[in-house]
Amino acid sequence: MTVFPGRDLRQGYPLSLYLFIICVEGLSSLIREAEVSETISGTSICCGAPPVSDLLFADNCFLFFKAKEGQAQVMKYIRNTYETVLSGQAISLPKSEIFYSRNVPNALKNSITNILAVRAVLGTDKYLGMPSMIGRDRTATFAYIMGRVWQKLTHGVASVCPMQGARL
Repeated sequence: MTVFPGRDLRQGYPLSLYLFIICVEGLSSLIREAEVSETISGTSICCGAPPVSDLLFADNCFLFFKAKEGQAQVMKYIRNTYETVLSGQAISLPKSEIFYSRNVPNALKNSITNILAVRAVLGTDKYLGMPSMIGRDRTATFAYIMGRVWQKLTHGVASVCPMQGARL
């Protein structure tokens, strides 16, 4: 079944998030198909863990693949297929970023960045107010998180728990 909206569905409309989820399932399916055919490979958090190739959250997605030109070409093909065939949505390339591990050579970084037409970042940005990358020094990262939680608890607005009437 194909849905052709008569008007634009803007971000923030209640229906737009559900339509995005339906459309992005097509993107995830294309990525899974490429993994099965071994044209891309995700990343594992440790030995023996299953590979992760995509994480979807609200209207954002994180894509993981090995830093190889061939896999970048496959991701570009998947992106173009998603945009033109599956959803009609255009991925905002100026808002898109790529992060490389430190052992990827600069020439390969430049090549992949050009293939995907996105900008390379150092991974020091924040996503939803949290650090996007956690390095080996987890103490500093989690100290930041604990500080934010403590600030909310001590200076935040108290709310009433509807279940028991207790103050939070």
